[in-house]
Amino acid sequence: MHAHKPLAKVLLRRFTVILLLGNLLLPGVSGQPTNLGNPPVINFYKKNIRSGTQTWDIAEDPFGYTYFANNSGLLVFDGYNWELYPLPNGTIVRSVAIDKHGNIFVGGQGEFGYFSPGQNGLLRYHSLLPLIQENNATIEDVWDVLVADEGVFSDRQSGVPIRRTEGL
Repeated sequence: MHAHKPLAKVLLRRFTVILLLGNLLLPGVSGQPTNLGNPPVINFYKKNIRSGTQTWDIAEDPFGYTYFANNSGLLVFDGYNWELYPLPNGTIVRSVAIDKHGNIFVGGQGEFGYFSPGQNGLLRYHSLLPLIQENNATIEDVWDVLVADEGVFSDRQSGVPIRRTEGL
């Protein structure tokens, strides 16, 4: 029985050394997935982008520009800078959608139309109200704009949809 005690001590010491070395040399080995951290988060404040307090709708174009239907107008974010494009009547933009030609359709309070880039690269607004008012329709709030192959559709507070295909 005495012969086994020294062997037990030797085995215990070896096991302890192996366990300590394993813990020191292999800290990255784990059965759990590696946490790579959180993605960077950048907060944008109303005072820095000079916008209204409420954003109603968001759209993104193929180039990565993001468009926000905001209380102050159409907000455009290119990844670095913000630009604000108010509607001619100065009211809220409630909805935004982009067609395959890059036209940015917006609906708002008493307004419906689209922005397109001018020669200087800045967006220029084109109201579609004259076309709508030809049909004796009135515009209140345009809550949603949908761009499809068949045309541009909107959901208005009055419940009468707008559809426009020719000339765009």
